[in-house]
Amino acid sequence: MITIKNIEELEAERERQRKAWVENGGEGNKFFIDLAWANLREAILKEENLSRSDLRWADLRGADLSNADLSKADLRRANLHSGNFKNSNLKLANLSGSDFSWADLRWANLRGDFLHGANLNGANFSWADLSGADLTGGNLREADLSRADLTGGNLAFTDLSGANLSDAYMLYADLREADLSLADLSGARLMLANLNGANFSGANLSGADLRGGNLIQANLMKAKIKCTIITQSQWDTLAKLYSREFMAGFVVKEIEGW
Repeated sequence: MITIKNIEELEAERERQRKAWVENGGEGNKFFIDLAWANLREAILKEENLSRSDLRWADLRGADLSNADLSKADLRRANLHSGNFKNSNLKLANLSGSDFSWADLRWANLRGDFLHGANLNGANFSWADLSGADLTGGNLREADLSRADLTGGNLAFTDLSGANLSDAYMLYADLREADLSLADLSGARLMLANLNGANFSGANLSGADLRGGNLIQANLMKAKIKCTIITQSQWDTLAKLYSREFMAGFVVKEIEGW
């Protein structure tokens, strides 16, 4: 098993693999380091270039990869628990089945990433770009997604219970059957999102914009509704299901220019 603790050791391993690659007839410009199953626990690899690297099943617990380039890297089933990925570039990386629990991903670029079934419990995604990312079935319990960009993201069947989604951008997001119980969605933009079957029980929807969202079978019981914005057609639908007192917290406003 490869063990790496710092940039010097990483560069030595990269050069060793590059030489072997070229000696075996490989083209140097097509070489990408293989760190599958490697031990990089608590490694300091800030600002390092690991684009397109193979990091499947790698142990990156507590590692510091802040400002690193991990674009298009293969991190399937990797353990990144409590790692520092602040401001890192993970664009188009494959993170399916990975463990990012309690990791720091503030300002990280995860645009278009595949995070299907990933464990993101307690991770900090504040200000991160997750637009177009696939988080289907992921565990995001108590995660911090405040001000994150989830535009067009697939969050169907995800567990977002207790998560912080305040001021998050979730336009066109797919939240079918997602568990958002006790989540903070104050100020979140969910315009034209698919909220069919989503569970908002006990969630804070103060100031959230739900206009155009599909609220068919969504559970809003015990949700905090205050200045929550919906359209007239949504009002007409919800008024048949909830009390007048509950509906008083909504503000009706049509979508202009859409």
